[in-house]
Amino acid sequence: TVQIAENGKKAWTYLQEKHFDVLVSDMEMPGLSGLELIAFLRKQEKIKDMPAIALTSLAGEEYRTRALQAGFDRYLVKLDRKELLETLQELRLESAREVQDGSEA
Repeated sequence: TVQIAENGKKAWTYLQEKHFDVLVSDMEMPGLSGLELIAFLRKQEKIKDMPAIALTSLAGEEYRTRALQAGFDRYLVKLDRKELLETLQELRLESAREVQDGSEA
């Protein structure tokens, strides 16, 4: 299931109320930026390990660096749907492996 939030504050509310497998967030949102959103997420014990993708129109190494340092796992420039789908699949596989490794311990 995909949940769309019209702004960063709404996204934060959804993250606190429901379970999600991955966060795909814009960097520039009204109310709460993607950088602020990921900072809040990484401080919450229950959801701090959720995979997160910054999906943005902000191209450039400085934006990528800021996003990754803030806590995003991946940084994608908008309009490359193929790359987005491939990244979502990669993160899903990584999460599945982590769950499997954790259950074998």
